[in-house]
Amino acid sequence: MKIRDIHYRDEFYAEFILEGDFKEANLLRKYLMGRVPVYAIDSILVRKNTTAYPIEYIAHRLGMLPIRIVSRNPSPEYRGYLNHSATKSILELTHKDILFESSEVSIVEYYPNGTKIRRGYEIIDLLPGQEIDVELIIRPGIGFKHAKFQTAIASYEQIDSNTYKMFVETLYHYSARELLERALEYMKKDIDTFKTFL
Repeated sequence: MKIRDIHYRDEFYAEFILEGDFKEANLLRKYLMGRVPVYAIDSILVRKNTTAYPIEYIAHRLGMLPIRIVSRNPSPEYRGYLNHSATKSILELTHKDILFESSEVSIVEYYPNGTKIRRGYEIIDLLPGQEIDVELIIRPGIGFKHAKFQTAIASYEQIDSNTYKMFVETLYHYSARELLERALEYMKKDIDTFKTFL
């Protein structure tokens, strides 16, 4: 397998040519999407929820936020809190309303083509008198196990029998360059491990 002609449209998007067979192209596509570990809001502890939203909906919204951990030695678990109440008017809760225990944790903000989102990634709206108090548990995982840990959207187009044009757009945990490097490292490591069983 050989990779050439890598073009980065921006920090999070890349196109490149892969020379190899379809099994290698498909394996790399899967590793780009689901093998590189990332952190996500893995579970939540609900102390109070007087909103009309079911907690499963809130948990899903929180789980899809792109978490980035900046640490040389990341912890196996981090905590965050979403604790707010609306008094006189509707309160729009976004990712900026989450308080993290550690400064190593952040939510990646990305504005394609410079387009700004209003206040941030919207989670829910609280009507006057409603309250939510939730503890967030953030853990590492891989996209093969659950979509909240997915790192990218990846696809390929077959040019000829042994040449593929690959497309990858990260979900902002990593730059496209870093994700490609890590996916290739995990592929090599897993193939080497598999060979020990043969």
